[in-house]
Amino acid sequence: MDDLTIIELVVQRLRKEFDADLLGVLAGGSRLRGEGDAHSDLDVVVIISRPQRRRWNIVMAGVEIEMFVNPPFQMRRYFEEERLSGRGQTPHLCATGRIVFDPQGVVALIQAEARSIWEAGPPPLSERDRWQFRYHTADLLRDIEDVQAIDEDRASFLIALLLSQLIDRHYRISGRWLHKPKRVMNDLAKWDVGTSRLAREACHSTSGISVRCAAIRALADHVLAPLGGVMPVEWSTDWESVKADSDATNASW
Repeated sequence: MDDLTIIELVVQRLRKEFDADLLGVLAGGSRLRGEGDAHSDLDVVVIISRPQRRRWNIVMAGVEIEMFVNPPFQMRRYFEEERLSGRGQTPHLCATGRIVFDPQGVVALIQAEARSIWEAGPPPLSERDRWQFRYHTADLLRDIEDVQAIDEDRASFLIALLLSQLIDRHYRISGRWLHKPKRVMNDLAKWDVGTSRLAREACHSTSGISVRCAAIRALADHVLAPLGGVMPVEWSTDWESVKADSDATNASW
């Protein structure tokens, strides 16, 4: 059974399940875009009129189908949350998906909004984001230095943790939407060969721990260079006003 036939059967099932509450259906994901693999599922966005949401997984003809059931206003909440986080998975799914049921044009409007968000890209980093990227990277690098000579397993774990964070930060700093973890290394190689090389060197299990530590440090320096580099040991934030709770005002030390 091909994917289009499976989608038709899914729509029939949804129409029976939700009846008049079903506003529309959109199918998408890497499988329909021709980018998937043997284990890729079908992603189905289901728009309903009732103020409820649900995640629903079924298997049909051996294909996993992941359904996201929401009213229109909840979809717009996801769009904004993911726009701010730089993830953009739901806007991308809706922007690139195929409308398969839309009697009132609701899904077409949602898709148009999703395309606008996706094409605009994620918002620029805030000053807080910039500070946290530099600070947390420096903190993990010090932890790696602390343990690399005494416990290679702990050092390897910390390198892997920092590597994931640095790649995400590189995408954010570069103004790119974050990628799915299983595809990020291949995508990174398409637009930044140098970063891709350092990332693979940092996670390569056959390299010695000193080589991997040097690679993760070089990667951190490269990724954070546009923000001023890794946070130095001596630093301070600007003063911020803080307001005490009424109970705390009267409390004695």
